[in-house]
Amino acid sequence: MDPCDIGAFTRAYLEMGAATIDNPDMVTLWKSAMADEHICEKWREWYLGILNERGCLEDRPEFAVVRMAADGLCLGASMQIYPGDLKGALHVLRTLSAAPAEK
Repeated sequence: MDPCDIGAFTRAYLEMGAATIDNPDMVTLWKSAMADEHICEKWREWYLGILNERGCLEDRPEFAVVRMAADGLCLGASMQIYPGDLKGALHVLRTLSAAPAEK
C-alpha cells in the first residue's frame, strides 16, 4: 500500500510496467491491447477514468512522463527491446515519481 496518495496511481502503473518485462502473460495482454481496438478502448477508458477520478493527485508533468515511460517499458517488452541499464532506468523513474516530501 502506497503511504502517499499523491502520485500513487503513477507509481503503481510504473511497477505494473516493470513487472510486464518478466511476465509473458502481461506481454500478451499488452500486445492484445495494441492489436485489438475493443481492448484498447477498454484500457483507455480505465486509464483516463482513473486519471479523471484522481484529478490533481496525478496531474504533474513528471507523473505523466513516468506513465508514458511505463508504457514504453511494456512496448519494449512486447518487442524484446530493453534499456541497456534497466535497473538504472527504473531507479530514475521511481525517483521521478516519488511521493512529495512532507512539509
